[in-house]
Amino acid sequence: MHSNIIKMKKIYNGILVALLCLPVILPGIQNSEFDYEFIQDGNCYSFRGSFIVQAKCDCLIDVVYNFEHISKYATDAESVEFVRQGENWNEVNYTYRKYLIFENKSTWRRTLKRDEQKVVFEMLSSQNNLTIMPKLLSSTGYYQIKPEKEGYRVEYF
Repeated sequence: MHSNIIKMKKIYNGILVALLCLPVILPGIQNSEFDYEFIQDGNCYSFRGSFIVQAKCDCLIDVVYNFEHISKYATDAESVEFVRQGENWNEVNYTYRKYLIFENKSTWRRTLKRDEQKVVFEMLSSQNNLTIMPKLLSSTGYYQIKPEKEGYRVEYF
């Protein structure tokens, strides 16, 4: 039994290393409709992506800010729970499970900056159920809506 646990840890560590190297290996495909790039700076990994869509700006802001929409597009989450909200912010809990044994619970705050056509998100907490999983120390980013001649560019960073 002990050797099986050691084998599982080695397999998991191998998969983890492969996933962490993925941003370095994958080149970003650049075109006018969908742009993205993976960035590694030391131990910090970033992703920036954008696409153009024809919709009203307020509608796009609602899609990336309001809980009703967030809960619908977090399809990989086991659960998405509304925590609380203020005048220009809300907090949401996510639970993710993989392979029936790995679980992560995190809490995120989204802050609406309507004058900048931006929604900033920040991880407030993150807990893994197993210590062999790497601990996520911090995560922040934003969605920004920018006018373009073809519609609006939605940027995620």
